[in-house]
Amino acid sequence: MTAVPQSQPSLKFRFDRQLWQRLVEIAQPYFYPPGARSSRQFLFLILTQLVFVVSFTFFFVVALSLIGFQFAPQFFAGLVNQIIYLKFLSSLGKSSLEIFQNLLTFLPAYIFLVLLIASGGIFYAYRHKLQGREKQWLILGLLLFLAFIVSSLNVLISYVFRFIDNALNGRDPKVFWEFLWVYGITLVVAIPILIGYRYTRRKLALFWRAWLTNTLLKDYFSNRSYYELDSNAANTDIDNPDQRITEDVNSFTTTVLDLILDILNSVLDLIAFTGILYSISTELTFGLVGYVSIGSILAIWIGTKLIKINFNQLRLEGDFRYGMVHVRDNAESIAFYQGETLERNQVEGRLSRAIRNYDLLIIWFALLDIFQYAYNYFARLVPYLIVAPLYFAKKVEFGTIGQGK
Repeated sequence: MTAVPQSQPSLKFRFDRQLWQRLVEIAQPYFYPPGARSSRQFLFLILTQLVFVVSFTFFFVVALSLIGFQFAPQFFAGLVNQIIYLKFLSSLGKSSLEIFQNLLTFLPAYIFLVLLIASGGIFYAYRHKLQGREKQWLILGLLLFLAFIVSSLNVLISYVFRFIDNALNGRDPKVFWEFLWVYGITLVVAIPILIGYRYTRRKLALFWRAWLTNTLLKDYFSNRSYYELDSNAANTDIDNPDQRITEDVNSFTTTVLDLILDILNSVLDLIAFTGILYSISTELTFGLVGYVSIGSILAIWIGTKLIKINFNQLRLEGDFRYGMVHVRDNAESIAFYQGETLERNQVEGRLSRAIRNYDLLIIWFALLDIFQYAYNYFARLVPYLIVAPLYFAKKVEFGTIGQGK
């Protein structure tokens, strides 16, 4: 009968350069083959794809605005005059035809066109170096584009509600029902986009998981690595390889992809809504930026603690599960040597450590809930404190209060 060794005490989670290097080593090969200077080339392609998506989104938004002018000219005329990023449309003409004609002489349009062609040409030049990874980049590009569109929809909806509130405050039923129809049409368009965005995120994570799992399985069964990584071996730096391959790969791909895209969404929303807030009030802009900055620092601190505790929880749960599997696989030996007491003590010890760590995890989740509820509720208070005096002084419209929240 063999005893089950515990996880190595040196296995600790740390945010450092080594962690970042390991992340790149694991994540990059799915998108770009490893090799000399491959990390720089991978980063260069990421930036190139961002340039391509931004340029393509510019023309996409212009096209949507041209269509919008045909169906809701009053709404889109007011929209482009309010949004800093679309004000150039208001200077191009009043009708869709005038805007399209004047767009041909608009310098930023040519700049984005050059960037679009150049970034597309770079990817075409790198097509052989990708070694069959075009699908990954295509899906990633689609995700980035959808992220920009989702952020744009959030801005659009905020202005729809602003105009609706203004119509209610002015007791203007005609404008109210017109913008209510615009909101309904926006929802019809937005819901499939949001669903498609979430679906594409999950599909890319699934494809990535399948590729990474197959890659690890190939290495696991090569050169008897499975024997060297056996939990009963004397020297192993990896605990519970079965769990790492079957569960942690799924968690890694989903978490990393969600983290990157959530950060991108937050940055896009921050840029978009900062422009909106700045058009409303500079005091509101700086007030909310300060509030968000403090909240972000606290969120990062709490999140770091939770990640470390959750990392330990996964390891301890793996130890507990392997202890039970060990009893099942060695039942005959345990019964022959009457080692029930020893095995039970080992399994109960692993369970006790997992429960203690989970209890700590519950405490930190409670602290996170307190922070989230307080942060969300007080975030609604800040715009009232800043915008309400401006409204009473008749410097802003009624709908601005709701948009600033």
